[in-house]
Formats: sequence, structure tokens, C-alpha cells
Amino acid sequence: MDSHKRKRFRKHCQKLGVRQELIDETVALDYEIRDTQYFEEDEKIIRERVAKLEKLLQKDKRNYIAAQALITIFESKISGDYKKISGFI
Repeated sequence: MDSHKRKRFRKHCQKLGVRQELIDETVALDYEIRDTQYFEEDEKIIRERVAKLEKLLQKDKRNYIAAQALITIFESKISGDYKKISGFI
């Protein structure tokens, strides 16, 4: 997440009443996983990052950054196997 997007996200979440701790956690995780959807091939690492994103999303369903990252990872890494995971969606 670039600095402009990060500022926009923080401002938007603060208006919604999202806890600052969750905002900071989201920004940090977004930085950690920024290349997952494009370059990561280790399935174990991908699953760990997906689990972290899901945990963040469970804390607050309004966390569109976590939701967007999950969608991007699923589209880029699992899109060919969508029938295998269709029962989970």
C-alpha cells in the first residue's frame, strides 16, 4: 500500500470508528504480504498469510484492505482450482 492509499485508508477507517490498533495491524500486514499475489509460490506461506488476513477481517468486516488482499490472492493463486474451493466460498 503506497503512502497515499495508506493515508486514505487510515482516514476512512477513523471516520467509521475502526480502532487504531486494527488500522495499524492492517497497514503492517499489507506491507508484509504486498508481493504474495504476484511472486510467492510457497503454499505454506500463502496459507499463513491468508489466515492472517482472514483473522483481520473477522475482527472488523469493514476492513476492505484485508478483503481486497484475500480476493487478489485467491484470484491469482487459486483461480485455476476454483472448483476445488467453491465449497468454501
